[in-house]
Amino acid sequence: MIDVLVIGGDGLIGAALGRELSRRGAHFAETSRRREKCGLPGVYFLDLETLVGLDDIPPARTVVLCAAETNLKRCAENPERSSAINVNAPARLADRVQSHGGRLLLLSTSAVLDGSIAKSPEDTPYSPMTVYGQQKALAERAVLHDGSNLVVRIGKVLHRQQTLLAGWKESLTSGQSIRPFSDLIVAPVGVHAVVDILMRLIDDQAAAGIYQFTSDRDATYADLAAQMARVLNVQASSVQPMTIEEAGILLEHSPLHATLSDKRLQAATGVGAPAWESAMAEIFTAEELGQ
Repeated sequence: MIDVLVIGGDGLIGAALGRELSRRGAHFAETSRRREKCGLPGVYFLDLETLVGLDDIPPARTVVLCAAETNLKRCAENPERSSAINVNAPARLADRVQSHGGRLLLLSTSAVLDGSIAKSPEDTPYSPMTVYGQQKALAERAVLHDGSNLVVRIGKVLHRQQTLLAGWKESLTSGQSIRPFSDLIVAPVGVHAVVDILMRLIDDQAAAGIYQFTSDRDATYADLAAQMARVLNVQASSVQPMTIEEAGILLEHSPLHATLSDKRLQAATGVGAPAWESAMAEIFTAEELGQ
């Protein structure tokens, strides 16, 4: 039995977790939907929508499910497909992992709650307001049916390669203004901080249940854009915030808060919610922005 199996090794978090496991010399494998990559050692094909490849993945002490359909619009427009990925696949994986004596770590989201209060405790009753949130709540229930499994709800993970940030950077550095939302709330964390938390929980074989990792304060996209402008040393006036209503966009739900309580995480790992400033520093350092 290998130490760790990363489901979704091609994604942002899965790839970063794989690099850290490799750096530490862990006995691990990963899955991919890219057939050409699956000829490499330690890489197995798995399609979460159809579950083709499920019977071929190796047993592991800890299976980390990083892959999901996270696009809210696609989840709402095609609930059958997104439910196959976000609900059925985690449930089937949980059964398979349990049958091999391992445990499953599911990455989840604050969207399983309605965001009406800041720093919601881990035992807050489910109150999803989007199709995506409903699906992840069902996945959590299925995974937590086995008391040895883990759910890690994380805040918005930002990285310079994301389309939004890359577009902001290109506009700001070329002298153009940007129009970030002033009323769309996130609790951002950096990918390296997320990987650190995951490694701590993987190493702790007694860890089980729900853990939550967000920044310690809510932020708007306008806050993120203003921080980027400061790092890039461009005029603050280049950031011209607007509201969701002004943009003419209709969202399923816009939460008042995105922060979650870090009480159980702090007790288990000694690490809690990063300061808003330090989370932003990881995301928006000059090195991260490619300067």
